Amino acid sequence: MTAYAERMIDAWTPGEPLAVNEAMTDLTLEIVGSALLGVDVATDAPELGDAFGVVLRELHRRTGIPLSLPNWLPTPANRRFDRAMRVVDRAVVSAVRAHRRGDGAGPLVSTLLEPDENDERMRPRQLRDELVTFLVAGHETIAVALTFAWYTARSSDGNAPAKVQQSDGFGRQVRNSHTLLVQSN
Repeated sequence: MTAYAERMIDAWTPGEPLAVNEAMTDLTLEIVGSALLGVDVATDAPELGDAFGVVLRELHRRTGIPLSLPNWLPTPANRRFDRAMRVVDRAVVSAVRAHRRGDGAGPLVSTLLEPDENDERMRPRQLRDELVTFLVAGHETIAVALTFAWYTARSSDGNAPAKVQQSDGFGRQVRNSHTLLVQSN
């Protein structure tokens, strides 16, 4: 986890605005992808990060609409969601296959593939659903918590600590923003 965080911080450019929520979402997806699937999202599977963005946006949209068109209807949003889910499914299946070949995968894959107390194994669809749930919940909730931590980790004078200052995106420092301005050491 430390290596991922250090790589992220090293990529920050002093004086440039930083979209904290986006940075924390990317960071947690990299960590969760590595820990759960054994995939380096930044280098081996960048399309997975893009797919998760599409999936999360569409899930948020769908939960906010009381009456919506059926998911099977081929609307542009449904087609984008279906394409993104195919990318996620391929990553999950690839991790399970790699584990079965002995090429490793995250410890969660190993645990989920073990038989339960009745010596029964998960069915493929249940395994896929469990892994996708862990990936989505594991990275989104932690990203939100980290974003909130950045927001609240400012001193009493309103300044953010360490390498960042809160900014409105135009270089003006502000007290209530989800964008930070990266400062040089």
